[in-house]
Amino acid sequence: MKQTFKFAALAALSILAACNREAVVNVNENKQEEVSTTKAAQLKITILGDAPTKASDTATQGGENYMNDVEVFVFDANSSSISYGFLEAYKKVSGSEISNGTSATVTLNTTTGQKNVYVVANAGTNSNASPAGDLASTITKESQLLSAISEFSDNGAKDFIMVGSATKELAAGNASANTLDVKVKRLVARVKIGTVKGDFTSPALRQSKFVVKKIYLVNVPKQVKYVNGDATDVFGSGDKALSSGYPSIFTPASSGMKYYVYDAPAESDAANGFYNWMNPDTFNASTQTMTLSDNSAVQALTVKTYSESEGKLFAESGASVNALSDNTLKANVYFYCYPNSSEANTGSENMTEADFTTKLVIETELTLEGKTSTFYYPISIPYIQPNYAYTVNSLTIKRLGSTDPFHPVSTAECTFKVTVQDWYSGDIVGEYNGETSDDSFEI
Repeated sequence: MKQTFKFAALAALSILAACNREAVVNVNENKQEEVSTTKAAQLKITILGDAPTKASDTATQGGENYMNDVEVFVFDANSSSISYGFLEAYKKVSGSEISNGTSATVTLNTTTGQKNVYVVANAGTNSNASPAGDLASTITKESQLLSAISEFSDNGAKDFIMVGSATKELAAGNASANTLDVKVKRLVARVKIGTVKGDFTSPALRQSKFVVKKIYLVNVPKQVKYVNGDATDVFGSGDKALSSGYPSIFTPASSGMKYYVYDAPAESDAANGFYNWMNPDTFNASTQTMTLSDNSAVQALTVKTYSESEGKLFAESGASVNALSDNTLKANVYFYCYPNSSEANTGSENMTEADFTTKLVIETELTLEGKTSTFYYPISIPYIQPNYAYTVNSLTIKRLGSTDPFHPVSTAECTFKVTVQDWYSGDIVGEYNGETSDDSFEI
């Protein structure tokens, strides 16, 4: 008889969870030895995006913390319970239920005891489900949420996927102890470039036609887990968080910052690989230029294209289109990318080898004595992290760039080492290449 009750309860749980509506579950009903300790509980959750700060390079831009909808998943975390790991309660709020698009209060009915709570804002599909579907429809157990895969193309302006979590011991009824504040953070990182200035040391090059054609990110991961860790830290926990032994390049700039290990994407443009990717081993600089994704959502987050009048840093003699004032393009553009833990090449002996770290690339076109060539200025951002902001305040171009977007100009001239800080916590500081305190670089 006990086994009958167990199977009936588990079946009921699965059905309730799949309905995608607020659920009240008491799987211990008819188990006399447990009925006195398991009761109904009301959980109240306040969900917030981090407030913007005044720091200019880490402040929230329009819509970056906007929540169109919020989904709350509550799982039984009592290891002795027959419903351990199952979805006990679920609720989705949207529209007017979200104050100014940046905060929401959600009340759910569930049971007493230890719970793992996850919050996902602006959720997209779960590509790890079979068949793939919207996130909520694929989740009945915590293990399914922990393995759920998010698509980068599901992000967009005012629609960035955000996650947060907490663990909580719930008391009976609507006790004051049954309240939680959960902050959600974006899965994407942000990369900003301020100005691009032409300052060729060669007099001949200063008389050439030199135009910034595009600025973009390469090696943008297509996928990432919604939850890379668990309810204690959605970005990583245990062996997923780097606590020691990582390269000095990733040393936190202030206490309390963490760097997380994410599974590196496939080194290809496959479904689990990269957007804006090309094989550096087969790239032919004389016949090819970088091919970027034709996905419109990805383009909006990773690529900026300039006309000649918008990007002309130097003008040839008699040109109909003049160079920009002070030979400077005021880009002030923001790009976005999923976390990328691809191994970086370090040390001068390896700089001739391409790696698959995410790179900010300035693609230019030079016309000199009737011959037009494409040159690239790649800035590598190794070990890019979720919800972090990376800033190149200004880039000064002194010489010709690389003939491909995969390699720096030279070891001495275009190796960028960047330490990062939380999106909301101050300055991003790089090292090398004559960089100044305001994140200015020379190439």
